[in-house]
Amino acid sequence: MTEYLRPRTVDEALAQRAQHPDWMVLAGGTDLMVNANHQPAPIGIIDLWRLPGLGGISVTDAGVTIGAGST
Repeated sequence: MTEYLRPRTVDEALAQRAQHPDWMVLAGGTDLMVNANHQPAPIGIIDLWRLPGLGGISVTDAGVTIGAGST
């Protein structure tokens, strides 16, 4: 069975990734679904979906910022 972690902060996500470097990082599910028919299930999943600080789009005088979790 695949294990599942859902960090609450970016720092927690980084710590979990360091502890589990062979786990899949999930930020929407496309890669997981594409691989589902071609590869064994991942050992574990670190779910970044809706992680505060990774989503959103902002426009300032310096330019446009598109967060990695934006869809």
